[in-house]
Amino acid sequence: EDQLADDWLATLSEQRDKARINSCRRDHSSGWLLPRPFEDHIEGWLSPAEFTTACRLRLGQPVAHAATLCNTCHTSTADVFGDHSLTCMKGGHRSRVHDQIRDMIFNVASMALMNPRKEDPCFGTSSKRSDITLTNVHRARSDTTTRSANPVAIDVTLTHFATCAGVSLAAKEPGGAANAMQKAKIMKYSALAAEAHVDLAPLAIDTLGAICDSGIQIVRRIAMRWGRRFDIKPCRSIPVIFQRLSSVVVKGICRLIHINSLPGDSALMPKTDALPAVIAPHAAADPDDELSSLPPWSQHHAPPS
Repeated sequence: EDQLADDWLATLSEQRDKARINSCRRDHSSGWLLPRPFEDHIEGWLSPAEFTTACRLRLGQPVAHAATLCNTCHTSTADVFGDHSLTCMKGGHRSRVHDQIRDMIFNVASMALMNPRKEDPCFGTSSKRSDITLTNVHRARSDTTTRSANPVAIDVTLTHFATCAGVSLAAKEPGGAANAMQKAKIMKYSALAAEAHVDLAPLAIDTLGAICDSGIQIVRRIAMRWGRRFDIKPCRSIPVIFQRLSSVVVKGICRLIHINSLPGDSALMPKTDALPAVIAPHAAADPDDELSSLPPWSQHHAPPS
């Protein structure tokens, strides 16, 4: 299966398409598509509008009916593929997505009794803070991934797979853009972490859900500790936590895109056949596409019970 995917990837000519496919191939990036039979709450469910937008982004299709002036910065054009919407730093919307990811990890670490601290000045300076510091990381007998008892500083970062700097890296390997951001964080904080006797664990995630190497490792550690507390085996606890994380990321990404989606009749939804049946190369916007009939992202619809 991997060889077939590699052969097909080699036939693509656009860097963006290669980057998109590689991000989708990354471990745990597709958790939002998987069933969650062990959870009886609907917090992580996507609304119909969010699910449609996430599928279109994953398949390389336009996520807006037409380009429009960005509703956040009011200076740049929000393209139909969502690139500007996912990288615009104005308005604090990206910060909200970052905070939602941070809070999800913090809550699970709290349930895992890892004594997390939010926005902790663990580096010894008030100007440099970790998003989360895990202070209870003592190695347990069955925990073979923990190598030290130092506090672990988690730095959450969201990056777009299709930026000028990230697209070539993402096209080379699955998770390439996220791993590049991981290296940047290590260069920035490694000296401070070593001086403070803190283990640094960047958690970089791209806009298709691909997680960097260190992020996968730390989420696995948290998931294993969470499962151990509730007597859940790792084969079950690890997928559950990664699915939760994937859903949080995708919901946040869709909200960023919907800020600039053209409004439509909230009573209508795109027809099912508006989505392509296969993963298609980067496509031009179709003026007859019914995407403009998506309801606002703030309208959540619970799945049938």
